[in-house]
Amino acid sequence: MPASTLRTLFLPLLLALSLAGLRDAPAQDGFQQMVREVEVRHLGPLQAGDDDYVLTRTTARAGRYVSQSDLSRDQRALLDTGLFADVRVLLEPVDDGIRVVYEVRRRPRFQAPAAIQGNQALSTARIRDLLKLAAGDLVDEALLADRGDGIRAAYRERGYPDASVHAELLPLADGLASVTLRIDEGPRRRVEGFVFTGNRAVDTATLRAAVGQPARLNPLGIFYRTWRRRAEDLEAVRDAVRQVYLDRGHLDARVDAEPRQEDDRRLVAVAIDEGPVYRIDAIEIGGVTRFALDDLDQTVAAVLRPGDIAAGNAMRQATRLLRDHYGREGYVDTVVRVQTPVVEAAGPPRVKLRFDIREGVLAHVRSIAIRGNTRTRDKVIRREIGLVPGAVLDEVQAERSRQRLENLGYFERVRFDEIPDRSNPALRDVVYEVAEKNTGQFMIGAGFSSVDKIIGFAEVSQSNFDLFNWPYFHGGGQKLRASMEVGSESRNVEVSLTEPWFLDRRLSLSGEAYRRELSYDQYDVTRLGGGPGLTVPLRYGRVNFRYAIEKVSLDDLQAGDYVYLDDPSRTYRFTDENDDYLNAPFRVTWMYDTRNRAFVPTRGTRGSVFAEINGPLTGGDNELVKVGTDFRHWFPLWAGHVLSLHARAESVEAYGDTETVPIGDRLFLGGGRTVRGFRYRDIGTKVLPAEGTEGRYQPVGGLTMAMASVEYTIPLFKMLRLAAFYDVGGVWSESFDADFDRLASSAGFGIRFDFPGFPIRIDYAVPVAYDDDYTRSERFVLWIGFE
Repeated sequence: MPASTLRTLFLPLLLALSLAGLRDAPAQDGFQQMVREVEVRHLGPLQAGDDDYVLTRTTARAGRYVSQSDLSRDQRALLDTGLFADVRVLLEPVDDGIRVVYEVRRRPRFQAPAAIQGNQALSTARIRDLLKLAAGDLVDEALLADRGDGIRAAYRERGYPDASVHAELLPLADGLASVTLRIDEGPRRRVEGFVFTGNRAVDTATLRAAVGQPARLNPLGIFYRTWRRRAEDLEAVRDAVRQVYLDRGHLDARVDAEPRQEDDRRLVAVAIDEGPVYRIDAIEIGGVTRFALDDLDQTVAAVLRPGDIAAGNAMRQATRLLRDHYGREGYVDTVVRVQTPVVEAAGPPRVKLRFDIREGVLAHVRSIAIRGNTRTRDKVIRREIGLVPGAVLDEVQAERSRQRLENLGYFERVRFDEIPDRSNPALRDVVYEVAEKNTGQFMIGAGFSSVDKIIGFAEVSQSNFDLFNWPYFHGGGQKLRASMEVGSESRNVEVSLTEPWFLDRRLSLSGEAYRRELSYDQYDVTRLGGGPGLTVPLRYGRVNFRYAIEKVSLDDLQAGDYVYLDDPSRTYRFTDENDDYLNAPFRVTWMYDTRNRAFVPTRGTRGSVFAEINGPLTGGDNELVKVGTDFRHWFPLWAGHVLSLHARAESVEAYGDTETVPIGDRLFLGGGRTVRGFRYRDIGTKVLPAEGTEGRYQPVGGLTMAMASVEYTIPLFKMLRLAAFYDVGGVWSESFDADFDRLASSAGFGIRFDFPGFPIRIDYAVPVAYDDDYTRSERFVLWIGFE
């Protein structure tokens, strides 16, 4: 056959095969094709669908070019709507281009209730709760498989490790579907515990804690069931135990876990071959071209040095520090790998620690995008992000910004991603994707304290409030709180609003209004007032300016003539106190806070120093000046033990035409939040009934106060701690004058229930020394609230 004839037949055949290869094939990366047609195909039982809904969420348009990256983003955008169980993008050849076909499989909506078959150990209602489906929810096989895992986990907690769940989704008319769960529970074989063998360097209690089993003496251990579910995952048990050994330098440790039956008890037997403890012979860092090697050596030396134990957690920390060193300077995608070759030498086992670094590219921020915020304003999120377009992409700052967004409490989760530009990988689009959650709270309850006895309280709060977003009033990042508390000795109503970014700067502007009523044995006091405050960040700490104006009213003042205990020549009457006046204090406070967390901290410092003036210049009736300081430091010790030190001092003085400090502004000590072991406000200056009158002593407060406390806490398990403490303090009658020979002190122990939203402190304190012969003790103390 002539060659020309062969060419004539071969070329059309080659073209046909090429087009066939293009059919139903995705576009290739870096290659753009001309779109001639766009089509939407609906697959599955739900054939009817809205094409416009799909097309408005995709980028392919007739007459435009499209790339694989564009189509991948289209596929992700459609899946993110939650309406589709499956999305495929197909390319079909047409004249001079391609047809883009979006094949979508819509998810049906659940028709309640779900049919449950084969269940005995778990009730039908309980299984439906675990299924987490309400009428009208979108549902598909993947969702049912995920919910089935949760139901199996519940069975494992009940001791049914072999339970299986089969879900059937049956399409119905009108886009609905019914769900049937067929359950095979299997025999009950609950794990009762672990048996560890071969462990010499690590005690059994530490290994039990690593796999989540509560201590045997834990009184609430019966309420902890999740460890039984984890015990069924033998691979996870092996990994958890081995990690304990790796973190202690046993790099060759081998762990095996197998189920064991002993009589009627099902156990998990964990056999351990510990191996030797390795130490570091030398540390090398390779692959470095961007920085001075000495700088990276110092970075690693912060956690690891030659001669140290080759601990796995320290190596992970060193790896993170090296990666952060690059990421802080904008070198993204840097990879750090650790190798630990054994050094063949006499003596204790040693390894050479080598960090191999694959340096990334120097990247800059092209743009910052926010996704998923349906209620929170963009600017509320952006102001927490420490990156700006055009700047170097500081990955450490980017992660710190993500953590700040999480700490706002507005979102269930915050995800950070960086997307490289297709033509220039050194340019990155930074994307923060958030999932919003309910930020409003309503709490109501009752409690008990050593002072108020029975307390009832109610609180409404919105941590993502927006005063100017009518009628929804959320999304602006402001904080609104309204509370009411009623006790046998107090009645309080408070409303406060805080704008943490006043004038779009890191200035926190707040305002509050309140009515507070307190009943003492000697008088009742009512304070009605409010005022603004402004907090300004400093390089070290913050400074707060606060102004308040309040009307102070005293009622039911105790009658009678008294003399001072420390100076019987001076007389006193409660009825001589001014019972109706205005206070208008202006206070400046410097605050410092490095605690690792706001509630139940384990390390860091919280402190403040303040000065306050009150008088006609500020709008008040009394001329007073007050200064004070309050500092507390937490020291982490071992196994969660924490030592805390607390010191506080204040003094108040009258000036100008004001001769005496009103009783409402004097200082008192004694009780659960100051010096425990003594009656509330009983430490300090007292008066006695004058000669020839009846009655008992009465505390009248002093003008100078100082106290200190040391407390040691031991965690028993989550939300329960034991405490031992020593308190000391005194109150004196003169301004800026203290007599440290007259101090009251106590020692004792207590228990802390760290329940979220309702923490309880119970203490028993024994007085060690009294400041005078009249101060009375009160050994049991109960308070609701964190320290």
